[in-house]
Amino acid sequence: MAQAIPEFKKQLFINQLSIKYLIEADVRYWEWKYPDWSEKKEGDRKQLISEELDAFEKTMSGTNGAGKSILSVTMPDPNGGSPISVFKITPIDDKIKSGLYVEDSQEASSHIYTALQVDPTLSGISPGKGMGAGSGSDKRVAGNLFVNTHSFHQDLILEVLNLVRDYNGWDPELEFRFLNPEINTLDKPAESTPKTDA
Repeated sequence: MAQAIPEFKKQLFINQLSIKYLIEADVRYWEWKYPDWSEKKEGDRKQLISEELDAFEKTMSGTNGAGKSILSVTMPDPNGGSPISVFKITPIDDKIKSGLYVEDSQEASSHIYTALQVDPTLSGISPGKGMGAGSGSDKRVAGNLFVNTHSFHQDLILEVLNLVRDYNGWDPELEFRFLNPEINTLDKPAESTPKTDA
């Protein structure tokens, strides 16, 4: 899952359509604005529609469009009804911006941390919606637990040194150790003494 999600999202971003607004124009608008609309060639019609769209994009896109106003045209109904709203602008909701598959990715990361026996707070995250880094106490306790439960890695290193000691005929009472500090709370600085593990 952890490997599939990034690849899936990469392809999703490559292949997705990035459309912000859907602009609908009443077909009668063109006949009202251009009395000879029905006589124009198709190429001329497309050109006029493209120019109208460009005007919208200049107003609605980029930082230069911030705070600008949009002129919404209404035209009289030929049948005597209420005025016709020429343009209808509908914002298109982008589902990707809402963090699609973020929770799945966090769950996969959580499984990896669990398999490695590493508390996520040690690397600065707590999997889940909050994406918090955990409190100081979480990190302190997690750090102490990690050192205490992973001392077998240190034992493997010490085995080599012990072999060298025995091979060279050094004093058998000679011991090699790691100095592992025990992290305590700030209100107990006197208790922050190094802890040695054989």
